[in-house]
Amino acid sequence: MKDQLFGMPIWQENINPRSYNKQQIIETITRNYQKNRGRNEWWPEESDVHHMYDDEDNEEFENPDWDHSLKNLYMGVLQRYFNTISAEPFEFNFNIANYTCYGKSQYIQEHIHPHCDFVAIHYVRFDPMVHTATRFSSPLAFAKYLEEIRANTRIKYQTNDTVNSWIFPKYEPEIVEDDMLIHPALLEHDVRPQQCDDDNLRIAVVLNINALDTSTPL
Repeated sequence: MKDQLFGMPIWQENINPRSYNKQQIIETITRNYQKNRGRNEWWPEESDVHHMYDDEDNEEFENPDWDHSLKNLYMGVLQRYFNTISAEPFEFNFNIANYTCYGKSQYIQEHIHPHCDFVAIHYVRFDPMVHTATRFSSPLAFAKYLEEIRANTRIKYQTNDTVNSWIFPKYEPEIVEDDMLIHPALLEHDVRPQQCDDDNLRIAVVLNINALDTSTPL
């Protein structure tokens, strides 16, 4: 379903867990996590997370089998999203850039994805009771002042409606397991510390997506 986050187009769709090799992927990532819960070549000083970015060729760890069914599944979700974008003719491509795995108290720093146009996050394993969703920072210039402007008298906007995200300096869309969330890559985001134990890991797959203009011959 298409929605808006700070006025930007996003897409949230729940994936059928029977449509891909879910258990195999969870087991592979869990084995990797058990070898090193701090696998983190990209943000070793600023984040506490197990992930594979910039470490894909490390033979100590297994590579999940993305080709079994997930890549074709993701292509369908992305196509449905891009069908809603009003633009001159374009095409898109994507790569599975990362998986992230969080145990007790683990988190990731605020960041963007600078080398792509959109990002997709597939929450393969997610328990809303103990896992924290992706938290986005508002790009709106007035956002940092919102808590000071008429804070005591302003109406209380519902936090479960992403259309209301414009009024919040930071916003976490509500997520359930197997949701896939697509958002513009320039949106800064982080993940707050987890409340789970290491036997209930939060696992997500991250896609970097590029949209390329095809309306003008090169």
